[in-house]
Amino acid sequence: MARITRWIAISERCAMLFRMEAFKDIEIPVSSYMYIYYLCNHNEGINQDSLAKKVYVNKSNVARNIKALENSGYVYREVDENDKRAYKVYPTDKAYAILPFIKNKMGYFNDVLCNGLTEDEVNTLNSLLIKVAKNASTFIDSTYEE
Repeated sequence: MARITRWIAISERCAMLFRMEAFKDIEIPVSSYMYIYYLCNHNEGINQDSLAKKVYVNKSNVARNIKALENSGYVYREVDENDKRAYKVYPTDKAYAILPFIKNKMGYFNDVLCNGLTEDEVNTLNSLLIKVAKNASTFIDSTYEE
């Protein structure tokens, strides 16, 4: 049987090493770039619990990262009018200003990963990885529902 998870894990560990180097000169934790990317591109004003579910990170990690980003001026939080115990998270102009840098660095690493692949192979790989990710998320969502 193919050891797909092994190759995905190796690729992710290499990506983490790349991010540590690429983002060392900016004032956000390496693990926080995805929150800026996600908030600026997809869900400005999402609550922290929903954000945790969308990015498959536990709530306490999201809370810590959002607090660090808030302290650095990249996001701000407002009490959710529908649930006074929850906060909605919004990116600031500072987050939008750093977004091109994040996209550039991650685009570069994406190019590194696809080095030597044809355009058709990249498209096939992308389609297959989307299916794999959907399988994983469907399994996690159905197995660990609250």
